[in-house]
Amino acid sequence: MKIIYLLIAVKLLSLSYWCLAEDLTITSNPEQAEIFVKSSASDPGVKIGKTPLKIPMNEVVTNFAKSNVFILEINKEGFDTYRVLLTRTGSNDIELSVNMEVSKNLKLVKDVDYLVTQLFEVQRQIRTKDYADALKKLDLLEKDFPHYSCVYELKGSAYYLSKDFSKALSYYRKAFSINPDNRDAYIMKVYLEEKFNLKQPTGG
Repeated sequence: MKIIYLLIAVKLLSLSYWCLAEDLTITSNPEQAEIFVKSSASDPGVKIGKTPLKIPMNEVVTNFAKSNVFILEINKEGFDTYRVLLTRTGSNDIELSVNMEVSKNLKLVKDVDYLVTQLFEVQRQIRTKDYADALKKLDLLEKDFPHYSCVYELKGSAYYLSKDFSKALSYYRKAFSINPDNRDAYIMKVYLEEKFNLKQPTGG
């Protein structure tokens, strides 16, 4: 009987060991992202900490998820939310490493800030009659921001002031075609077409 009790005790110790070994480890790049456990997509979730985090899976299931299947959500301001469906399976440790992607909205704000800064510099170059460098900068901005009419309008202005009226008109037309509300581009387009009798190409 003593031998049987000993075997039972060994099995219980082994079970306890495996339960303690079952950890959930979460890391993210960048760090300090908030971690939430949710029972469903509509559940607001419960915050369990920030990355990097190591926590027993048993604690997550018992105290937060209330289920062996749950959603893990990782949030950080300025980055897209990361979600993953986790299932508690046996006594295996789970390691989750997340590379968070910059939010599209934040990227848009940064892009616009950069564009505005560059356009101010272009305007300064045009005022000092540094048309060549202004056009080089505008060529680069045109590649990065092909759908912003202000880039083409400024190219039109640089060519106009350097007396290349044909190119100026083509860029004023381009600016107006992208944004019909660009009144300055429209005024210069009409002015050049009338002054130099430069007809709008068919279909242009």
